[in-house]
Amino acid sequence: GMPALTAQEESVKVIEMIRNQYQRFGIGRFAVVEKESGLLVGWSGLKFNDSEINGFKDFYELGYRFLPETWGKGYASETGKAFVDKFFDEMKL
Repeated sequence: GMPALTAQEESVKVIEMIRNQYQRFGIGRFAVVEKESGLLVGWSGLKFNDSEINGFKDFYELGYRFLPETWGKGYASETGKAFVDKFFDEMKL
């Protein structure tokens, strides 16, 4: 949903934003690596949105993005359930 980053400075800003999420809220998105190949196939996890989006503010969002060639293999379901179990059940978010 976003254009590709073309400058190193853009990548640094994204990395800083992600690190800030972990530091401020103790959660964030995680890399997803395919067991068989060791290939990074995308990311998944929870994010706390502290700015208003579609009239809502201060909420947790489960999100994921995977390479199109990995769609339909259950990665979204598997990681989504794991994050819901971890963060809602264990961490009581």
